[in-house]
Amino acid sequence: DSGVSFVGGESAGIERLQKWLRLDNLSVYQPYGSGTQKRYLVNSDKLAKLSPWISHGCLSPRHVAEQLLIFDAEHAGSFMP
Repeated sequence: DSGVSFVGGESAGIERLQKWLRLDNLSVYQPYGSGTQKRYLVNSDKLAKLSPWISHGCLSPRHVAEQLLIFDAEHAGSFMP
């Protein structure tokens, strides 16, 4: 069970993205390794689970990327290297 109910539509996709960002789930991405081999460990319970909205065209990957950049800028670059 993913714990996420899929309700179609752009508004629902944006709501899911905003909820995921509000819960500060990006902090669960823990870097390990170095240089070009850097990887991230992820707690699967904290994943965005946006793929239903993206795959059905309700949410664009570009919008998700823009929101991540905004989030990162507002949080002093705590996520993006």
